[in-house]
Amino acid sequence: MKTQAEVARALSSSGTPSPWLSLLAQSWTLAGSPTSKQEKTLKNMAEDIVKLAKNSELKSDPAMVTAVNSIRSLLDDMIASVNSTNIDAQTGLDDKEDVVIACTAPTAPAQPHLQTPRPQPTQTNVTNCRDQQQTIENTYQTCLALQSRCLGNALCCDPVIQPEGGHGWCNETPKPSFSFGAVSLCYSAPSASQCSITQLSTELAYWQGLLNQYDQKVSDCETVMAGCPTPAGTAVDCTAEYNATIAKQAECDTVQHNFENPYCTYASSVENLWDNYTTCYNTNIATLNTGETAERTNLPNRQQQYRAVRRIECLLDVLVGDSADMTAALEACITTSYDVTSFAWLNISYPTESPTFPALQTCQTQMWEPGSTTFDSYFYNNHTLMSNSLTETTGCVGRLALQLCPMRTSASR
Repeated sequence: MKTQAEVARALSSSGTPSPWLSLLAQSWTLAGSPTSKQEKTLKNMAEDIVKLAKNSELKSDPAMVTAVNSIRSLLDDMIASVNSTNIDAQTGLDDKEDVVIACTAPTAPAQPHLQTPRPQPTQTNVTNCRDQQQTIENTYQTCLALQSRCLGNALCCDPVIQPEGGHGWCNETPKPSFSFGAVSLCYSAPSASQCSITQLSTELAYWQGLLNQYDQKVSDCETVMAGCPTPAGTAVDCTAEYNATIAKQAECDTVQHNFENPYCTYASSVENLWDNYTTCYNTNIATLNTGETAERTNLPNRQQQYRAVRRIECLLDVLVGDSADMTAALEACITTSYDVTSFAWLNISYPTESPTFPALQTCQTQMWEPGSTTFDSYFYNNHTLMSNSLTETTGCVGRLALQLCPMRTSASR
């Protein structure tokens, strides 16, 4: 194949620049030019070819064949370049699509209480421990009640039983001792024989009533102070019960913490999985969208370039042919639309327009929040002794400020 210099010498061998050399020179500027400039050059070449074709003297110039062959070669290169560029563009989009598809939505592991084997301890361990704590606390409260009760009671301060009958359990200043009233005349008589049986019965009933009253009040005092240590004033010591309550509470707090903590780490782990996936998807879909946007501009330019090249080839065919109506043949080349919609190799398949292109998935795993009403209701059946002040677990999921996974709001199973 001749070089451009060789062709140029052949076209100007007569010493006078050939019009065909001017046309050929235009074709030489096509390679490497921007698309907009190529389109303008091809348009100018089409106009010049029409002019040259209508000049019978120029058409008979032997240099025409040399110019036409050289131009055809350049046009073939342009078609090959359009094809190659389109293939590269499609490959680039397909590669970007593959990167998006590679961002697969995570499969979250089972919630801690649904895992096999289950993490230990379980919520049953927690509630059992709290039940035991409740029993110990009840014992402590019973001791405190006894301690308070054994400080004394007003029932033991009744003047009827003071001072002996109160056993020292009067918790206030004792009232004056009970006055038994005047001694009966019969009782003060020198000789009991002076008292009739009626009088003696009356005296007996009187003193029996006082004795019964005394016994009842002593019984009331002893009943209210039942279980209190003796002698009166001996303090009831609840230290052991208190220490047992504190120790059991600490033990149960640890069991509850160890049960709840996996829900904190689970939420953090799953949220991180979805964050990685979402970032991957959004970053790469943005790159793909940018590429598609560029190709929506570039593709029409390539298609237009292809049409222009085909129009030049058509004009060259008319130029070297034996058409009976040169003008009509040239006009047909100019007006042909060269529809490229059916050319698979000169079109682009945009990945995001495909019905199978993956959409961004969202996290559907609902996170359990330790310390919440929902959590306590589901796992602990609202046990009254559950602690909502465990600093590490209570509200731990809320502190993560979840952006992708929802919080569980229902305790329904």
